[in-house]
Order: sequence, then structure tokens, then C-alpha cells
Amino acid sequence: MEMLRDFRDYCVRKPLRVLAVYLVFAALFGMWSFHHMVTFDAEGFFSFENGAKWYEQWIVLGRWGFVGLKHVLRVVAINPYFSTAFFLLLFPLSALVWGFAFERWMDDERRAWACVLFCALFLSHPIWALQFAYRNQMEVMSVALVLAPVGMLMLGEFLDGRGRSFGIGAFAIATFLFGCYQSFIFVYVEAACILLFLRVRAGKTERPWRELIACVGIVVAAFVLCTLIGKAVLLIAGVPNENSYLTNQFMWGKRPFLENVKQILVYIKHSAFGDGVQYGATFAVEGIALVGIFVAMARKGQARLGFVALMLFGILASPFVLEVVTAGDVVIRSQFAFVLALAFLGAFEIDLLAGVLLPRSKGVVPVLVVSAVALAAVVFQAQQQSRLLYTDVQTMDKDRETMTQIYYQAMAQGARPGDALCLVGPLPTRETDDLTESEVIGFSYFEVSSFYGPNKTVEAMQAYGFDVSFPTQEQLEAASAEYESLEAWPHAGAIKVHDGFYVVRLW
Repeated sequence: MEMLRDFRDYCVRKPLRVLAVYLVFAALFGMWSFHHMVTFDAEGFFSFENGAKWYEQWIVLGRWGFVGLKHVLRVVAINPYFSTAFFLLLFPLSALVWGFAFERWMDDERRAWACVLFCALFLSHPIWALQFAYRNQMEVMSVALVLAPVGMLMLGEFLDGRGRSFGIGAFAIATFLFGCYQSFIFVYVEAACILLFLRVRAGKTERPWRELIACVGIVVAAFVLCTLIGKAVLLIAGVPNENSYLTNQFMWGKRPFLENVKQILVYIKHSAFGDGVQYGATFAVEGIALVGIFVAMARKGQARLGFVALMLFGILASPFVLEVVTAGDVVIRSQFAFVLALAFLGAFEIDLLAGVLLPRSKGVVPVLVVSAVALAAVVFQAQQQSRLLYTDVQTMDKDRETMTQIYYQAMAQGARPGDALCLVGPLPTRETDDLTESEVIGFSYFEVSSFYGPNKTVEAMQAYGFDVSFPTQEQLEAASAEYESLEAWPHAGAIKVHDGFYVVRLW
């Protein structure tokens, strides 16, 4: 295929660009990637028995693509080494493919640093720390993230009139991705706006509105087919359709209108102007700059200005569509479209800035100005991301240490391998100046044992190789009755051993 050959030639001609992207990725994720730990929801995937309920939940959530891909890759029971290898190879590759796509759509080979800047902004955003903290989907998510720009490249080839096969390929990939993770729907909307904007700007189309209709048609048709496949998989697998997770996200009609509007505005404020944990003010700065770019385009007599305005609005608004539709608490780890928009706008606008300043001014000052603006955005994101990754490691390592102490102290007091573990009194939050709590990151297995039940912590211990079993309801009731008579962990009187089970009071 010509497109694949062109990408191969692109990498061969730009080896330093490829190397720089992988070095940026290694700097961001190297320490975390090679640190093995059991993380939230991954604990059940270490055995076929415990993992079955998770795959049923994925099918209910419409993630049939992930389930199928897990079987194809033969990682139904998690393989941490294989998952890490796929993550190391494919995640930075996804950023490179997006960069290649933008250049192809513009018919213009950008400066090497502009592509590296896009990749750095894309890879360094804190949402990836939150997303990949779920190591149960690391390898399949890495595959999906590469397929996303490939599908959009096919869509671009189809719009260029290079054959219906590209349109069919784009439709097929979109359908599969929508059946992997809901967020890819909004990635496609975002990417379609970018694609159409760049095509108009480069003068590559005479029928932009027709192309917009084609893009909308493909996305809508892929969503419909994805939904039908999801329902068919539900029937074939015999899984009850109890989709309370998604229905609970939709808040319109469940609370006052003004409260929903406030929720949406607060969400936009935090994500665009910064919340101090996952988001900075980069997107707001880019939005203001984009307005200035549009005004400049209008003054220069940009053709099809109304269409350009619509596409620019789509680029800015697409990441917030899900929040507007649901008015709920959208999980931050799923905001892939936001990261794509932020990285594209950052690289695009700084490239324009360099194009204005560097030819007109000599000396080092313009270079320093452009470099400072670019580094400010990347370094701020990288600092936030690394703090989340560090928090993830510290919390999970502390949990493993606590699990080890509990198990061997119980064995020393007469418990036997295979006995059931009953936890009572979950630990309080452990947030410190060095750690933070954000979605799944920063929360201990021992903090959430009352919310999820004790089995989640027991599954994590099983994943680490500790020979423990799940308690029965009778054992849990007996353990609760002993709560007051036990000391809080880690005191010596925190453990009480019985025949077939032992009790640990955490707090």
C-alpha cells in the first residue's frame, strides 16, 4: 500500500525525528514502564477465573473490540511483559503517525521540531498517566491508539479520490475503535475537523461541505454498526445488559437544569484554564491564539471563511461534546480528543509563530522566544504527568509492602496458606504533599475495601502470588463482630486467626 510505503520512507528519511520522539517517550514513561505492580482493575486479569467478570463488564460497556483483541493477542490472562512491550513500541508510534498524517493532509513537510513538539505535547499530557494506570488494557489500548491515525489517514486518502477501498478501510477501523472505547468517537470527530481544516487551508478541496457530509456519514454509520455488533455480542455471550455505568453518567433530567449548566462550565474551566492536577492553561492560550489566527486569515481573504470558522470551532469544541451531552462527571482518562486538539494546536500555532518571527529577525532572540513558549507547555505537562506516575508507583508499592506484612504475620500466628482474608475498617486517605489522588491514581487497595468489598484487595494479593482466598458471608459477619476487640494495623493486635480464615483490622 502506497500510504504504508510513504510512512516507512518518512521514518527512513527522518531517523533523528523518530529517535527524538522515542527518547521523549522514554524520559516520560521509562521509570514507570519497567516497574511491575498490580494496579486497580488489573488484579482480576491475572487469572481466567477472576477475569471473567471484567470481560463481561467490557461487553456490557460496548468494548467488544477490546475483548476480541485480547483473544487475538492471547492475553486474556494478563502478560505484564508483553503488555509493556506493546506500550513501549506502539504508544510513541501513535504520536508519530498523527504527525505524519498532518503533514500529508497539508502537503507540506513541517520543520522537524514542529513534529517532535506535537509528539511531546501529545505524549506528556497527564491523562495518559490516568489511562495507563489501568494496566489491564495497556496492550489493546496501545494498538487502538495506533489504529486511530491510520483510520484517519485512510479517510484522507478517500477524500483525495484514491479509491473506495480507503473509505471502506476508514469505516471498518472506525467501527472497531468505537467498539473498543467510547472516547474514539470524539477522537474521530476532532480529527475530522483537523483534516477538513488543513485540506481547505492547503487548497486541496473544491467541495468541503460535501467532504464534511462524507465524514459525518462515516462516523454515524460506524457508530450504528458498532452498536449493532455490541448488541449481537451481548446475545451471543449471554451477558445480561445491565448498563448502569453509562446510564448513571447522563444527568439531564436527573438534577436541575442550572446545576447541569454549572457542571459543564466548571468542567470546561478546569480543562481549558487548569485545575492544578491534570490540566494547565495551555488549551485556553491556544484557543485565544486560534481566534487571532482566524482574524488574520479573514483579513487575507481566506477562501471559504465560513467553513474554516466551523472547523476551527469544531477543533475547540469536540473535546467537550461528551460533557455537554451528559452533564456528568466525565472521566479524565478518556479525554483523548482533548489531548489531540491541544497537541495539534500547540504545534500548529508555534510553527506559525516561528514562520513569522524567524525570517524577519536575525539572532538568537526569536529562537529563544519560540523555544521558551514550546518548552513551557511541555515541561508543565510533563511535571504534572510525572507526579501522577510517581504517586501511582508509591501507592501501589506501599500496598504490596502492607500485603506482604499482613500475609506473613498471619502465617506466623497460625494461619494456613489458602485461608480466607477478612479486612475490616478501611484505611483513611493517605494524600501527602508528595502524592495526589486523581481518579484511580493515589488510592490504596486498603482505602477502598469498604466501597468495592474485600475481594478486590484479596484478588490483588492473589495476583502477587499470595495464597489467600475470598471470605464467605458468614466469615465476613464474624470478622465485623470482632472489629472493636482488635487494634488498628500495624499494631500487633490487628490480626486474629480462626479456623479457615483470619481477620485484619485496618483502622
